[in-house]
Amino acid sequence: MTPNPTLSPRKALLGFCTLVVALSSGCNQNPLCSELGTCGGNPIGDWVLGAGHPSCSEDLYLPPPDTRLEAADQPAARTPVVEAALYDWCDLLVTNGGTKVATIDPHFSFESGTIGSAFVHYGPTGPNGTGSYTASLIRTGRYIVEFPKLCITEFGAQGDVCTALQTQLSATTIHKNLQCLGNPADPGGCVCRFDVALQSGGSGTYEAVDSHTLLHRMNVKFPTNSAAAAFPQKVTFCSKGDRLELTGADATYLFDEPGLRTMDLGPTTVNCADGLQGPGEAGVDCGLACPTPCM
Repeated sequence: MTPNPTLSPRKALLGFCTLVVALSSGCNQNPLCSELGTCGGNPIGDWVLGAGHPSCSEDLYLPPPDTRLEAADQPAARTPVVEAALYDWCDLLVTNGGTKVATIDPHFSFESGTIGSAFVHYGPTGPNGTGSYTASLIRTGRYIVEFPKLCITEFGAQGDVCTALQTQLSATTIHKNLQCLGNPADPGGCVCRFDVALQSGGSGTYEAVDSHTLLHRMNVKFPTNSAAAAFPQKVTFCSKGDRLELTGADATYLFDEPGLRTMDLGPTTVNCADGLQGPGEAGVDCGLACPTPCM
């Protein structure tokens, strides 16, 4: 009889360590956004995203809320909520026999849209080393939602349902350039395309932690101008005069924006008296970097 092979304690330990390393490396998700420069410098001024000055966000999954439930989705511990791709649109697209396509507007969800437009202002610091900042972020993108034939017709919708759906939703949704057309791949179904331009960000105070790190505390949250918790957030930066590079330190996000890791900004000039809505303005010559608030 051949005896069962055995490992020496040293070899067994090496094998265990190799397994742990393999498992741990296999479970880690590498960050999508590489860190930008940390040269420090002077961040004071007005900055915008422009041509050749992108932002980078991690690919997060943000589940849509189920508006049929009073307390929204409350999954059991460690149970993920339903994926957006499998969300039951039909239960929110309820018709009343054709006179009104949807008695409950469908919830258009989208995941990690890109920050495609942004304005950041750093004011000068005072004797205590603290200054004020403002960050207006616009999440942009073009999205597609498909309504299958069964979803459109099972409650009795009649006629040119896609046009009727577009007319109704254009008047009720915050999304722009909504267009609903028949789906060639699913005759009787509709494909709706829409643009997103949602403001976020806020204002607060900042101070230098070291020569290349800032500490942000957001006090006001946009676009509601509601009070924020002022949690401290560290940001590494590199200001070269013609650009300002920002990175959320320790894998955190910038300006309380989920997923936003880096911003590469260029300088801009704010003009609060030209009769136009330009960079740093929430309206015509008002808001954000302008002394006059928008009404």
